Amino acid sequence: MQGAFWPMYDRLLTMARDRAPGELDHIAQELGLDVARFREDLLNRAHADRIWVHVRGGRESGVSATPWLFLEGVTYVRADALEADLRAALAVQTDAKK
Repeated sequence: MQGAFWPMYDRLLTMARDRAPGELDHIAQELGLDVARFREDLLNRAHADRIWVHVRGGRESGVSATPWLFLEGVTYVRADALEADLRAALAVQTDAKK
């Protein structure tokens, strides 16, 4: 709600699953957020309905873990599998241009 979704997202994905009390407040402060407003938004569950719409949609699509990616009808759960397929596709394009 304060324009720092992606930086917060990146920080949360790199953290241990079990967070110490106050750690979210610390991150919010590091990101330059209004910490009191951040805490209030969390306590009031400001985006809970929106989040659950996405959770339900993911479950209906077969998503069972994160991160998860659908690309051209293929499901990727592991980054190395996606990277291998992208490298193969790029190689085919490069060969076709020769």
